Amino acid sequence: MGYVAHNKVFSEEQEQQLSKYITRCAEIYFGVSPKEVRKLAFDLSTKYNLKQPATWLENEMAGEEWFCSFMNRNPSLSVRVAQATSLARATSFNKTNVKAFYDNLQIVMDRHTYEPQDIHNVDKTGVTTVQKPDKVVARRGIWQVGALTSAERGTLVTVAFAVNALGNTIPLLFIFPRVRYHDHFVRDGLVGSIGTANPSGWMQDTSFLVYDIPGISKTAMPLAFTQTNVQAGFCKTGIYPYNRNLFQAVDFAPSFVTDRPNPDNGKNNPAANNEIPPLLSQEIDFSPSFETDGPNPGAGKNNPGPNDEILPLSVSLLDESSIPNPSNVQPTASFSATSPVFSSEIFRPFPKASQRKTKGFRTKKSTIYTDTPEKEAVRQAFFHLFLLINHCT
Repeated sequence: MGYVAHNKVFSEEQEQQLSKYITRCAEIYFGVSPKEVRKLAFDLSTKYNLKQPATWLENEMAGEEWFCSFMNRNPSLSVRVAQATSLARATSFNKTNVKAFYDNLQIVMDRHTYEPQDIHNVDKTGVTTVQKPDKVVARRGIWQVGALTSAERGTLVTVAFAVNALGNTIPLLFIFPRVRYHDHFVRDGLVGSIGTANPSGWMQDTSFLVYDIPGISKTAMPLAFTQTNVQAGFCKTGIYPYNRNLFQAVDFAPSFVTDRPNPDNGKNNPAANNEIPPLLSQEIDFSPSFETDGPNPGAGKNNPGPNDEILPLSVSLLDESSIPNPSNVQPTASFSATSPVFSSEIFRPFPKASQRKTKGFRTKKSTIYTDTPEKEAVRQAFFHLFLLINHCT
């Protein structure tokens, strides 16, 4: 039996706020699972003294039926399998780094007037001899279902490739985990492919599947590295044709975790420090006001009574529509909300990195290495490395 109107837990506005919160979590790559959504729904209904079905109290989370109904009422949400993304990659794509990259690209393009055949992109990827098995049909109740592979951890072969904005490709470079390289390692690869060996990647097993990787790339590369795909890659990133205004605010959402204000610029800026402006914090009262006909039997640690305090919220994380416009606030008026501000952040705040450290090694940034200062810095780095190696030997 579904939830009928008289048994509905959240109002339409409250579900919209919950939907926005879930969407924001996914945008910053800290999505919530269906079970976490159900637990959050129970916590919210408890904190705000909303009527709950008996099964919610027994299980301390919303039911699966409520979750299905919630998803149906919010068609913009869907259950997806998240793609693993490193924290460094996600947080490095921020407005500051992207702006620096396009500034340098503009300087280089204006200085040299490069044609598309002169603009190259070089990248590498790791190909393992153990691939992820497909889903299989097995007997219900079995705790573990396996699929045979050549090895549980496999062997990694690094493949480097290069393309230009015209759509042309350069033959692949294979780096094998061997002490010595032999030409027959790439005999089944694309014509022109070359290889080398990396002594630190010594392979302990006796499997020869590592030599099948060049043959696999011979089939896959012509299908993936088409001229249309390569040109689309340069176009989608705004490298060629040059376009620095491709990315929207949602594209930078994953960097929210480490998006911290500059200590020098944020001292006198309340918004930069996620502080509530004086007008909002002094003139507007967001304190909760509960109205009940009698004592609340469920009041306790997880079910507060009328006098319990709702934790303060950060203005930067609240939806702008939930905050009154300061221009419409009369100086002599005193606002008292009839209900607490509904926010999911009370129980599951958005993750935020700690204060940025000023000491330590310098992080890499977008650089034009043909400029004199950068060339001198690289020369000095190699010189010190050379002295260190000679000293150790």
